[in-house]
Amino acid sequence: MNAQPHKTVNDYIAVAKSMTAEAFGARYQHPFLFGREVLEEEFRFSTLVTEEPTAERARPTQAGEEPSDAQKPGADTFRIRHWVISVKKPAAAPAQDRIFLGRSETNDICVPHKTVSKLHAYFVRDPQSPLKWFVVDTGSANGTKHNGLRIPPRAKVPIVDGDTICFGRCVFQWTTAKSLYERVLAAANGAG
Repeated sequence: MNAQPHKTVNDYIAVAKSMTAEAFGARYQHPFLFGREVLEEEFRFSTLVTEEPTAERARPTQAGEEPSDAQKPGADTFRIRHWVISVKKPAAAPAQDRIFLGRSETNDICVPHKTVSKLHAYFVRDPQSPLKWFVVDTGSANGTKHNGLRIPPRAKVPIVDGDTICFGRCVFQWTTAKSLYERVLAAANGAG
């Protein structure tokens, strides 16, 4: 059950430009999490992690160059903006009915941020309606929010295209392949 590396909008531009929205949807028959931001407000969290690698490291400054905000001491260099994460289960992985998300790399989706629990939440599809999905918080230390409201531990909350889901401080948007296609084309044309 090893997590896949995360892609960005740019990784989908060539594919989206080469096909129609219907063909794109047929190719990607699963939803996505679109990375929005890492909230920077004051936040108390319970999980203690030391020397955890970040998803994106700041490059060293050259002589005479001012450091960026991410390069300043104590800056959080973790960036999820424009991550595009496939919400799908690897074929050989156990527990095919659930797609696990957490800080640990053993999850189906790994979000290596200090406010995300090792096993934070999971997604499950409605067996009677394959287009209907739910998110379930596993009792994580820093909680999961759906459209700004904290999800009670182990509650099964329905999610639809465009919903905002926060895992700890990490904010994502739930998106269908059709919506991702539109977003990717807008980015390719300089509008997003």
